[in-house]
Amino acid sequence: MQIATFNNIHLHIQEDITHEFLLSNKEVALGYGVAIQSLSQAKTNHCDELIENKHWLKLQVQTKGGMQKVIHWTKRGIVRLGFFIKSEQAKRFRDWAEDLILSSSTPQKNPLKQRTEELEYAQQQLDIFEKAFFKIGITDKYELAIASNSAVKNETGIDFIELSGKKIVKPSSEDIHLTDIHHPYKLKVI
Repeated sequence: MQIATFNNIHLHIQEDITHEFLLSNKEVALGYGVAIQSLSQAKTNHCDELIENKHWLKLQVQTKGGMQKVIHWTKRGIVRLGFFIKSEQAKRFRDWAEDLILSSSTPQKNPLKQRTEELEYAQQQLDIFEKAFFKIGITDKYELAIASNSAVKNETGIDFIELSGKKIVKPSSEDIHLTDIHHPYKLKVI
């Protein structure tokens, strides 16, 4: 979570894989200088333009009253909402939000989303290398794991063994267990 400041108001920007970031209903209302009810009214009056899961969504959040669903606005929603709120502070908030959104929309991806994509790609590569190496005769589970991890590291720069924080030791024959086709080995880790 990042904190951004607008007009001496600290806004907690939540990273989100799908929408890049979210702001709570309360913080968007503070930014626009309106009551939360004004946002609800705009959402109701313009339901054809303020669409759930595109402009806003409900997240389960721990509140003083327990777990509750709370509306959060996506970056698209913050911009779209600005068309319906008219005030001097709203103008300033729209300018601020525009700068925030445009700076986050540069070719740089959300770091969390980018890392997730990198790890997913590396996992796909690991599966491909495991199957290929197994087919060409590397059937020893230890050698298969080391060869596949090494190939993924060369291909993607991601070392799953290093990420795990474990050392792989060649297991004795009683430590090897066959599992499913996608992970045909189980290694003893220390």
